[in-house]
Amino acid sequence: MIINKEKIQDVEVVKIGEKLKPGFAGPRKLAIYEARVKQGQKTLKKKSEDLNELLAWIQKKKAA
Repeated sequence: MIINKEKIQDVEVVKIGEKLKPGFAGPRKLAIYEARVKQGQKTLKKKSEDLNELLAWIQKKKAA
């Protein structure tokens, strides 16, 4: 996967769904993403609506 012009091995981010959140001008759709990081034999997963949160999590896991 390429993030911010940096190629990262064994990482995948996919859109897994949507949910409606009430807003001032009516309901709005929020996408739910799942990040998968492969470390050895294990695959670590994290779900979030915020891609920046997932990016920080991926960088933290890859640095460890």
